[in-house]
Amino acid sequence: YTEPGASVPAITGHLLVFFYVGLLGSFVVQLRWLGERPATGAIAFLLVVFVPKCGDIGAYFTGRRLGKRKLAPVLSPAKTVEGAIGGLLCSVALAIGIVVVGEWLTGQQFRGLLFTAVLGLILGLTAQLGDLVESLIKRDCRQKDASANIPGFGGILDVIDSVLDYDLKSGRTSTSSADKVIAFVEDNELKPEWILETHAHADHILGLDDLRPFNLRQGQIPLYANRATRETIQRVFSYVFDGGGTLNSTIPEVGFTDIDGPFDLFGLRFLPFPLEHGDMGVLGFRFGRAAYATDFSTIPPAVLAELQGLDVLILDALRDHPHPNHSTVEQSVALVRQLQPRRAYFTHIAHDLPHAETNARLPAGVELAYDGLTLEVES
Repeated sequence: YTEPGASVPAITGHLLVFFYVGLLGSFVVQLRWLGERPATGAIAFLLVVFVPKCGDIGAYFTGRRLGKRKLAPVLSPAKTVEGAIGGLLCSVALAIGIVVVGEWLTGQQFRGLLFTAVLGLILGLTAQLGDLVESLIKRDCRQKDASANIPGFGGILDVIDSVLDYDLKSGRTSTSSADKVIAFVEDNELKPEWILETHAHADHILGLDDLRPFNLRQGQIPLYANRATRETIQRVFSYVFDGGGTLNSTIPEVGFTDIDGPFDLFGLRFLPFPLEHGDMGVLGFRFGRAAYATDFSTIPPAVLAELQGLDVLILDALRDHPHPNHSTVEQSVALVRQLQPRRAYFTHIAHDLPHAETNARLPAGVELAYDGLTLEVES
């Protein structure tokens, strides 16, 4: 005993290990002796072990190809509804395949294809629930993977989580926005490779001081901005750039590159374009098959022509009520219908847009951006 509030969580954590791994794992082992015939137990064991991982792999590739709607954005931001459906189809297909091959090898009848298909569906559903439970545990512990022992999968628990969690039915979590940002940074070992500035308003530049922990780990970070934005940053953070510094304290370290035309970053061509933010000019960026346009009230017609038919379009959508310097939800939805991207995300959203309720009324393929959102962009 050291202090109040520490003992019960520690005891609970130790008991969870025995229950989660030991007790649930024992049921998997006992499947081998299920039924009166050896083949029945063997087939059941193979179903429970391989069907979940096949569903996991199917969900991954289906989600990458077709995924649009997030399945559980707080627990596992990369999972999508489309990926989950693809995973279930793969689970059913493998279950049927295992039973057909097993019956052919042993000459014994299992339970019929309809029963097997339903069983595969149940295994696939409970496997996905198990995967989410494991994600809940890892997120609560602020860990991306259980370990790094198995390349591409993580640790042993990351491989068997779907199998273990058939009897672990539910969990609850409540996470603040700040906690989600911290968890995302730690889960993904975030390393900002560079910074793109669209303009020099306070809500876009006053986070410069928070770069210092990253500077301690990786040194200077490149910062791309147009000349006006650079000069404003240098004036606002004069203590950083006037050479004086602060005694016995660190300062953020950035290396400026002025944006005066297209530029390349990590194999992607970035094309800056002008936006009107009230009476102020700001930058948006097109990169590969995606574009980012925040803090705008108007997009010039010539720019709209360059944003047609993208894979990903990220737009300002401050709120429902009109604002002189920002696009509203209704205006951004109209832009999405005009530009026809495959997926669209709304950013720079105000607190009066409830996340779930707003997403429920947005068109298919459109949703509010959220902490931890990651995207893959084709060049």
